[in-house]
Amino acid sequence: MRQTWHIFMKDARRLRFEIVVICALTAVYAWLQGHWSPLYNRQTKLLNGAVDTLRFFVLPMAWWYLVSRTVYAEPIPGDRQFWITRPYRRTSLLGAKLLFMMVFVSFPLMLADCFILTLKGLSPLESPAGLLWHALMVFATILLPMIALASITDSFATGTLVGLVIIALLLGLDSILRSSLGTYTEFRGKVDWIVASMAVLVVLSPVLAIMILQYRARRTWVSRVIFVSAAAVLALCGDRFPPGYTTWALQTRLLRPRIDTSSISAVFCPGSSPAPTVPRSRWITMPPDLARVTLPIRFYGLPSGTTAVGDVMLGELTPPNGRPLKTLLWFGASQDAMAWNDAFVERSLFEQIKGRPMRLHLNVYLTVLGDAHTVSVPLGGGPYRVPGVGMCEFFPGGFGDTFLSCWAPFRQPPYVLPQFDINPHGYRARREDTPFPAGGGINPIAESVWGVPKTATTLTMTTMQPLAHLRRELDIPNVRLADFAN
Repeated sequence: MRQTWHIFMKDARRLRFEIVVICALTAVYAWLQGHWSPLYNRQTKLLNGAVDTLRFFVLPMAWWYLVSRTVYAEPIPGDRQFWITRPYRRTSLLGAKLLFMMVFVSFPLMLADCFILTLKGLSPLESPAGLLWHALMVFATILLPMIALASITDSFATGTLVGLVIIALLLGLDSILRSSLGTYTEFRGKVDWIVASMAVLVVLSPVLAIMILQYRARRTWVSRVIFVSAAAVLALCGDRFPPGYTTWALQTRLLRPRIDTSSISAVFCPGSSPAPTVPRSRWITMPPDLARVTLPIRFYGLPSGTTAVGDVMLGELTPPNGRPLKTLLWFGASQDAMAWNDAFVERSLFEQIKGRPMRLHLNVYLTVLGDAHTVSVPLGGGPYRVPGVGMCEFFPGGFGDTFLSCWAPFRQPPYVLPQFDINPHGYRARREDTPFPAGGGINPIAESVWGVPKTATTLTMTTMQPLAHLRRELDIPNVRLADFAN
């Protein structure tokens, strides 16, 4: 421990000017992020642009510079390092570098989170688990990979070049795979619940292995192979699995069912009334290479006071007397009281099979919600503190539109539904995508935005909590996609 502290103090004295700059940048980011506004005008555009520049570029690059200077003070690759001839324990050296990052990067960022939340009318004590989890995730997913990269390179220039090359290769490989494999291929659907934790494991496992190998045995080439292999796995698998499934899989392992779900079933209802109108942005258009298929699926047998929402549905198509098609239909999340579920199909495939009777086998992943709480919200102005939701404020947009913005510390509530007196069932609920106390990214504020009807006079906000997660299968022996295309 004494040697760890000695190395830590040596690095702190040597990099004192860099530390001051990092802390100053973090303070500037906290001040600007705390005054971030959803309003769109010249002043807020410049402010929000500065916040984005700091969060996505300046701070990560400053962290990388500080990490590299710290690690390269005792470089790992090579055979002429001065520290090899001194009585340095490898564990003390690694511990000093990790302690340095926690004290001069993680701790200032945690203070910045508290300051940002306070400026936005929230309190860090509302979610102490979110505060700690957010700091841990930033350290594990950003700082540890930086330390691992610095430990397998011998200079700041080399490490930066290697990082840029890997990023470019990942983007290029991902682009090639998107065009060759497609978005809704068989590869995307063959997943198991273990895949839900692979995203973190693929990042942390090789990073930890590299750090142990480098600081214990200095196996640089082995570590470099591990680093490149992990990057390749991320490129191959990082965007191939339905996000609704991975969320459902994680939550299934983290939440014990609080109700009896044996009576719940999914039923195909072709005679259902037309789908409710959901407001869509005027700037969103249907991609020409995709066709939309909307199926009416209802959930029956729910306990009183609960509702079921679909996290994701995966559909396997089989022609009459044929083999299942390789392309799966991926239906996104569905809202409560909505029987209609959307899937997007490649246009070329849709044109081939749209008029043919097909057998459709669905795997439906559901979340049952309950403990509903509804509060009335003043329509206009703000910000208002809405129990169970956070802080909410109305602001004007372009073309005379009005929007409702709600923000909460680290993550949104599991389920929030705004209901206006105009078309009360036509607005989609906001559903949290992570089962953890905090989401990803550097920003501690989780925000949701909804459009407000011009003729609306009242607004209520309903929040619900997850009670159970379950999976159901549904077999539709004869369906023509053309009957449900729109």
